Amino acid sequence: MEENKSYSSEQWWDEMQKGKLCGGHTPVGGVCNLECPSCHTYGWYGARIQPAINGVDVKITRDYVIADGKSYPITRKYRCCKWCGLLQEAWGNVLDDNHQKGNPYKACLIRHKKCGKGIEPTWATFFPEGVPCKDCGENVEQFVPKDDPALRKDKELLDRLHGIIS
Repeated sequence: MEENKSYSSEQWWDEMQKGKLCGGHTPVGGVCNLECPSCHTYGWYGARIQPAINGVDVKITRDYVIADGKSYPITRKYRCCKWCGLLQEAWGNVLDDNHQKGNPYKACLIRHKKCGKGIEPTWATFFPEGVPCKDCGENVEQFVPKDDPALRKDKELLDRLHGIIS
């Protein structure tokens, strides 16, 4: 991995403020103007928070998400790329021996084999082999975005929109 070997709350806040969507497409999981430091893609990478709250009027401060007039404390500050699996924690409730503050690590996407659930896939730092899907009962599978023809098409479209390829 070529990314920074450390990631701080200050870097997270800087990326949260700089990250923008271009408006030319439906977001796929990242911002349009920040490049993933690991795989160098746009549109799949960005600073993120937990809790992830959607609402009509959402504002993010250094410590809170304010949505529809209610304030929610941020419990995790991190960045990730949904294309290559880069994750780096800046601050929060997942920091432990395996997720040292700021150290990069890789995660894999998990989706359900039979029913195809996983349009909003679950991230995991391990592959839970033999775990049944709660919807269809079949085992889950590891999912690599670059191996999925539909997602490769999405990436090519994003690259064209952002001037990466012509």
